[in-house]
Amino acid sequence: MGLGPLLWRTMTERSYWYVASAPLSVPGWPEVASYETEFGGGRVVAPRLFSTQEKAEAQLRWIAEGEAEA
Repeated sequence: MGLGPLLWRTMTERSYWYVASAPLSVPGWPEVASYETEFGGGRVVAPRLFSTQEKAEAQLRWIAEGEAEA
């Protein structure tokens, strides 16, 4: 997926970190690393948001290690 640096955004008086491949587009944030699961019999794709920079950096390292092994 070739993700870029960590980015930060304030939404409704809260701050979140995310890992993205490009600046965000609205709606949907397709550039943000996402989590896919099933809910209510359907497929749900949600952006991965992190409450701390450290957690976002750990996710970015995990993604980079996976790309290096591929």
